[in-house]
Formats: sequence, C-alpha cells, structure tokens
Amino acid sequence: AASGTVTVNNPTVIDGNLSPTGTWTFSSNATDAPGGAAYTFNPNAGTKTIQIDANEVVTFEGGTSGSPNVFSSGTIDIYGTLILGYTQLNNSGNLDITIEPGGTLIIYGDLINKNNSGTFTINGALVVYGNFANQTGSVTVGGTGTINTTGKITSTGGATVFGSTND
Repeated sequence: AASGTVTVNNPTVIDGNLSPTGTWTFSSNATDAPGGAAYTFNPNAGTKTIQIDANEVVTFEGGTSGSPNVFSSGTIDIYGTLILGYTQLNNSGNLDITIEPGGTLIIYGDLINKNNSGTFTINGALVVYGNFANQTGSVTVGGTGTINTTGKITSTGGATVFGSTND
C-alpha cells in the first residue's frame, strides 16, 4: 500500500499493483506500460480520497473475475477518465464513488457492485464492456449521467438502478 498525500503531477507509467491509502490526486495521465503486465487498482481500508482530475486518463488494465480490482473504502471522485479491468465494489458503507459531469469510468470486464450502503453517483458516463451486476447497493444517476454496457444490467437484493429493483 502507498499512503499519505500523493499528487501525480507528471505523466506516469504504472509498473505495479496499487493499493492506495491516504489521499491521492491524479493531475496527470497514468497508465500501464503498453504491452506489459496489467496491474490492478485496489483502494482499501485507510483510503481517504482518490481524485482523477478533468482531462486526465488513469488506466489499470488488470482485473479478472479471479483477481478483480477491488474498491472497499474511501471517496473516489472521477472528473477525468478512469479505465479498469474487471472490478468489484465491496463495502459496508465506507465507499463513495462519484463520476462527475464530464467524467468517465470505463470497465473492460464485469462490474459487480456489492456496495450495500455507500453511494455510487453517476453524473458523467459509466461504460461497462461486460455485465453490470448491482447486487446490494443503489446507483443514483443524476444530471446527464449515463450507463452503457455490452452485457446485462441487473439489480438484486433490493438494489436499484434507475430506480428499478430486482430486475
């Protein structure tokens, strides 16, 4: 884990999995090395805030169903673009994700939301190249927010997507 207050001000090539704690601000592009290993991004206990600034792109190509990107704590504010592989949102109320107007979260693989009492607000765009399974949490789509998938969008366990439950 990398902790404290970190600001990425210069273009950065990611060369390892990142499990940040503390406060992280991406004010410049950060990406996996092209053609190299695909790394994961796992904000966990101790994460305060992660912010992707407007016009910046942060890419962690790793994440599979057996080894997903796992978000379990903190506030994630996406003003720019965050690109991830298969991702799972786990939580009992300590995870708040907001895709701000003009922001985009792109998932290559499935997105599983087990975020049962945190918030997931989409005022920008969520694009999932796979399925979006909203299992125990709710997703608020505000403003001009959109969700696009190449697979299914499902909600179970009292979860809601666009106000619809148990689809």
